[in-house]
Amino acid sequence: MRRRITQWTVAAAALALAPAGLRADTVWNQLVCTGTAFNVCVTFDLTTTGTPNQYKLVMTYTSTTANPGEAGVITSAGIYSFATSPDWNFRNLAVTSVSGGHRWRAGGCNDLHGGGQLTVEACSSASAPPPKNGLAVGESVTITFTSTTPITADAFGPNGNLAFRAHVQSFGPNDCSLKPDSRLGVVGGVDAVNRECGAPPPSTTTPEPISMILLGSGLFGVGVIRRRRNGLDIENV
Repeated sequence: MRRRITQWTVAAAALALAPAGLRADTVWNQLVCTGTAFNVCVTFDLTTTGTPNQYKLVMTYTSTTANPGEAGVITSAGIYSFATSPDWNFRNLAVTSVSGGHRWRAGGCNDLHGGGQLTVEACSSASAPPPKNGLAVGESVTITFTSTTPITADAFGPNGNLAFRAHVQSFGPNDCSLKPDSRLGVVGGVDAVNRECGAPPPSTTTPEPISMILLGSGLFGVGVIRRRRNGLDIENV
């Protein structure tokens, strides 16, 4: 028993002293929601893989408030940069797993553009036809890639130049598309997406009959009081 405990202690110590590049660590984890009338949320989980300079990105269609049958599917997702420095130049991109038996490929994410100049650095997209192979709510795709420049959490912070984006198609009652974005919330803005996706118009409240009666009674009472006051003023003169 003592020998087994000693082996565990040595193993734990070796893991603690191992270089950070040999362990799988979280770089950045973010839940991105559009904030639209039919809200869409996508989770991006970026970690190291244990292999030096290699990273793993898991992208999951987490939730939506769209009606059943109108949730649409994610057809592409990934990381992009919106500044020229540093030049990330991610390489060796590969799809390692996809939920639901869907077919996805590395790259091919031209539909992630929009909302200003950007460079798609590492992404994956559904094979044709995209809606058929898209990710439904609860499903995910995992990609790996390498980078000669170490990726830290600062790259996704206020002073960084990396962000996440996904493309959802066949969404809402109008079968529209929208792009959840970790920097913008949603590409194009909430109002524009609501109009395109068929969001219900703001509700207008019609006064009930009893409310109209009470309002009329109140106005009548105010008129009586004013007449009485005017009559008293005349008598005092």
